Amino acid sequence: MARYAFKYFITPFNRITRFMIDRLVHTRVMYHALHTSGQSKIYIIQDVAIPYEGSTEFHNWLDTTFEMYPIWLCPLRQRRDDPNAEYGLYKHLASPQTPEYMLNFGVWGPGSTNRHEFVKQNRLLEHKVDSLGGRKWLYAAAYYTESEFWSIYDRQSYDALRSKYGADHLPSVYDKVKVDVDAEEAAIRASWASWLIYLFWTIWPLSGLYGVFQAWVGGEYLLSKKSPARTVALKTE
Repeated sequence: MARYAFKYFITPFNRITRFMIDRLVHTRVMYHALHTSGQSKIYIIQDVAIPYEGSTEFHNWLDTTFEMYPIWLCPLRQRRDDPNAEYGLYKHLASPQTPEYMLNFGVWGPGSTNRHEFVKQNRLLEHKVDSLGGRKWLYAAAYYTESEFWSIYDRQSYDALRSKYGADHLPSVYDKVKVDVDAEEAAIRASWASWLIYLFWTIWPLSGLYGVFQAWVGGEYLLSKKSPARTVALKTE
């Protein structure tokens, strides 16, 4: 996915340039820069799981609708053999009808630069996933209405979990992942400062440079590639 960043900054994408800024194009760093720069509002970043019987139809739909390649494909198993391993938030959100084995599609790439059209693209994807009995990863922005969201996920079990651990006063998972386009537009209209900030994000390459700066200040690029556990394992071997 770093190829898009190189293209944005009109930089050659080859072994030399990739080596020079390798630490800045790790997934964690790029995801940070994507959101702080505001570029997440024109790039589709969605991960979805589709039952195997619907995977061919979904792939053909993606090809016709988005023509976005490459596409990440990864087989998934939602449950473990250990009966004690099935716990946590997903258990309380997933439908009992959700199959055990599914295929993960990573749909990542540029969308429309028109905000309303971009939202429409994401909603089309969400509706297609739902029609095939699939589910989307909730790290990604959600464009569902609240009623749509809870018609897909098991709110009764989820609310029972929140009540059990005294978390009713906290924002729900829907509150955390939803994109409120109406609130965005109202904020832009509210003041000249908000309007100027909005214009800032539209001027190349200011927003991209700001995202890189924030990623640099954040220091995530300094994190080691290898986890301590992996390093110990290698030394033991």
